[in-house]
Amino acid sequence: MKDLLILIVYFGEHWPSWFSLFLKSCEKNSWIDWKIFTNIAPIEAPNNVEFISFSPENFKQLSKEKIDIAPTFTDPYKVCDFRIAFGKIFEDYIKDYKYWGHGDIDVIYGDLKKFIAPLISYRYDVISLAYNRLTGHLGLLRNSSEIINKFKELKGWENKLRNSNILWISEYLFSKLFNRKFCFFQDLDPFDRFIFERKSEYKFTEGLWLDGSLYVKGEKEMVEVPIYHFYVYLGRYRGETLWKTFKKIVHVAPNDKKWRITDIGILPVE
Repeated sequence: MKDLLILIVYFGEHWPSWFSLFLKSCEKNSWIDWKIFTNIAPIEAPNNVEFISFSPENFKQLSKEKIDIAPTFTDPYKVCDFRIAFGKIFEDYIKDYKYWGHGDIDVIYGDLKKFIAPLISYRYDVISLAYNRLTGHLGLLRNSSEIINKFKELKGWENKLRNSNILWISEYLFSKLFNRKFCFFQDLDPFDRFIFERKSEYKFTEGLWLDGSLYVKGEKEMVEVPIYHFYVYLGRYRGETLWKTFKKIVHVAPNDKKWRITDIGILPVE
């Protein structure tokens, strides 16, 4: 069996401007496969990334078939709540993998093999980037019947998924179902740890991508990390990101081997 498949469901009108860089960071992690279910036309991608033509209606039909829930949402972001059941909904896609996971595209990956591969060999039920929950932007689960069906232990899960409102159940509530003895909830992302503990003296902002390895810049040091999540580093905890107002965000080419991720865009390394 292969080690890991990451499932991404993304509905929209077009790919974000940084998407080619996201794909480049996937390519550098050639031991992992990605399947992206989307209603947007695919673009050129590395061999380990597959686009699957998929609409919100396709998702609703598959959900009805696999978990007997007919979603009523109009906001595609509600799909995040369904991550608790992705193992069941997408069971036909994950069958050849030891682990499956869910993720976002507002990220850049670093050297995931360094951080994740050793944990897979220990057969943890869950591998998370944070100490206090299963992270939504990259959360991994062991491919077993027990774990795939774990969501059914969440009280009222059917009503929570039928509810068209976004209830944010895929991280904190879902995480409480797992026995921490058999899970890896640790501090793989230092920014996540520091910000949730409100340790304001730690300020990790600028990211540095060096041909597959990823670092964040602190006040006194550079720290290697597995992932850079735009929503966290540039948005939620520092006010609304300025990127939305910029005409141009990406100032590098996908084949460039070095670039900086900053609050004014993705820039060359001088």
